[in-house]
Amino acid sequence: MEYGKLVEIGRNIVDDKVERPRRERSVRWLLKQGLTSPLFGPAMKLGQAVRPLLPGSLKSKVPAKASRDADARAHRWPTREHSRKVLMLMGCVQPAMLPNINSATARVLDAAGIQTLVADEAGCCGAIRTT
Repeated sequence: MEYGKLVEIGRNIVDDKVERPRRERSVRWLLKQGLTSPLFGPAMKLGQAVRPLLPGSLKSKVPAKASRDADARAHRWPTREHSRKVLMLMGCVQPAMLPNINSATARVLDAAGIQTLVADEAGCCGAIRTT
């Protein structure tokens, strides 16, 4: 079974058992739609550009734009091959928010003797939504 479908089953069970106010349900729906939208990356870049102008409550939710050095590190992947391997999904949200996490994870795994293989075609894992 696909991971996203399992998450969706769990989410539906929780939604059936937990009463949420209308405002919270609306915010959750907007996040679910917005985070998985192809417009999320460009919207994140716009948010980072105007971050200094945002009020504190919003500023804390928009990560600062990475420096050129950090951006270069985000694209530096280990090249060694190891007998142990792990498959990494690139995801739909995380590369736009914190692009260095996947490569940093791959470097840590490389140091532990584990090669990271990337499933480029996998797209979104479904943790936020399956459809």
